[in-house]
Amino acid sequence: MTTLCLRLTAFALGLGGRIGRVRFTSSVAAAAVLLCLPALWVGLQLDDHYHRWILEGCPGLPGLTLPRLDLFHLTSDGARTSKLIEIGVLPWWTDPELRLAGFRPVAALTHLLDNVAWGERPVLMHLHSLLWLGLLVAVVARLYRRFLAGAAATAGLAAILYGLDDAHGFVAGWVANRNALIGACLGAAALIAHDRWRRGHRAAGALSPLLVGLALMACEAAVGVLAYFAAYAAVLEGGPVWRRVRSLVPVGLVAVLWWVGYRVAGYGAWGTDFYVDPSRDPLGFLDALVRRAPVLLAAQWTLIPADLHVLLAIRWRVLHSVVALLCLAPLAAAVLSLLRSDRTARFFAAGMVGALVPAVATIPMDRLLLFVGIGAMGLAAQLIAGLAEAARRERGSLVRRTVFCLLVITHVVLAPLLLPLRAASPRALALVGAGIDSAPVDANITGQDLVVVRAPDPFAAGLVPIVRGTLGQPQPRRLRLLASTREDLELRRTDARTLVVRGGGGVTWHDVIFVRNDARPLRVGDRIEIPGLVATVTEADDNGHIIAASFLFPGPLEDPTLRWVVWQDGALVPFRPPGVGETVLLPAPGLGAGR
Repeated sequence: MTTLCLRLTAFALGLGGRIGRVRFTSSVAAAAVLLCLPALWVGLQLDDHYHRWILEGCPGLPGLTLPRLDLFHLTSDGARTSKLIEIGVLPWWTDPELRLAGFRPVAALTHLLDNVAWGERPVLMHLHSLLWLGLLVAVVARLYRRFLAGAAATAGLAAILYGLDDAHGFVAGWVANRNALIGACLGAAALIAHDRWRRGHRAAGALSPLLVGLALMACEAAVGVLAYFAAYAAVLEGGPVWRRVRSLVPVGLVAVLWWVGYRVAGYGAWGTDFYVDPSRDPLGFLDALVRRAPVLLAAQWTLIPADLHVLLAIRWRVLHSVVALLCLAPLAAAVLSLLRSDRTARFFAAGMVGALVPAVATIPMDRLLLFVGIGAMGLAAQLIAGLAEAARRERGSLVRRTVFCLLVITHVVLAPLLLPLRAASPRALALVGAGIDSAPVDANITGQDLVVVRAPDPFAAGLVPIVRGTLGQPQPRRLRLLASTREDLELRRTDARTLVVRGGGGVTWHDVIFVRNDARPLRVGDRIEIPGLVATVTEADDNGHIIAASFLFPGPLEDPTLRWVVWQDGALVPFRPPGVGETVLLPAPGLGAGR
């Protein structure tokens, strides 16, 4: 096995030795794009529909119109939140104080270009995203060439590892996530400009903070690139401390101005557990850092996906973090040895660890690793090259040989093979968004409330009126989602107007984290009144997880103004409410392909 890995490494380093040539950089970028071509057929998924609706001027719901460059703004005030709950875009259990608003005008501008240039052609939207992926890989390859100038082969290997990293597949395949590609591309370019400035190129001193500002206005995750600036000053910059700190002032000033403007304008996320704001909940953020950082690091260095974390029951998530730490342990000795002897390795490691900090602000997903990967793949290339040399001379221990083989198999062999699959993986979002296409479109629906007994995802159900409005099709008067769960559901009708819903795994599954914070849970007896429905929590656990709720309608459940449907086998299908005194069991829905 070691011999095979040595040959693969020698081949990769041989390719990497051509890093100085533009042709090689272009080839790596082209390879990344070609391997991600399955993304072209992913189509529009979830947030993509919301963005398109905003760009079209919110047809069907004009009272919710937003500026066209404010695509990533769901809600930032109580009035808008109430309106979204009233029409059913957000479910009844949403915290009325919910705020979810991102300021990403640079990324939004690219979506506006999509809308103007090729409108209803998702294939071209995906191609646009893949071009950003290719540009990102080319910029990062140039970055490695600068920071590993004395080791061209290692720099080339780092470019290959980053460009063909399967963790980037989902980002490349989901149009709504293009903002991360843009932010990472601009952030990496800013780091290159900063290095040029510190080496005597004065004009680059103005370019670097400008690029940082644009990166931050493309995606908030670009805060991660600031870790590399700090690492540059601490590890690579020469001179006294005051001079190093002064070198960070231009970029730091831009970051502070961005943050102040961001908060003053009302952007940000609160009232949700999907994001943790360190300025509002420092202890919660520290807890997230401890639990999520190992998961993200393991996802970057091994084949254990970070996305697994949110799919696990809460009691298993701690185990996931522990397993992640155990998988990282064998790397520790080899990495520490490299850090002691190589200053550039220390820079990559410090940047990687620093970039983890903003990444833990949301639930762990591989798509958060674009900034972490810049340092990780630079470090991995150095580690592979060093371990290969030790193995060739038969100087490495069994543990080091094993680490070497695992790194090569994971990043040189398996990652490129998995990248096309990961690029197509956003297509799986169609499983939770299938109800969008299968919702009723007959003329009668305009005078009816569409009552969705169950859907696998609250946001997917809430997109029904949005998509219908965008397409100019009849849309329901209101949408009323009763439960969001993928487990068995018990329905008991207590009188002509009341239905009690109870879920073995809860009524809201884990999706409650998106629209309500654990600090403000719903309790037994809480009553939510919205037009056409009164929901009352009848059973909840100690964590505020809703187990059962009763739903009171203005008239009998058979009233013709109510259209009942349920998500089953990948589509919304008609549903007949149970009779008075009757109890029915809805089995866990099948994961059909939808329509």
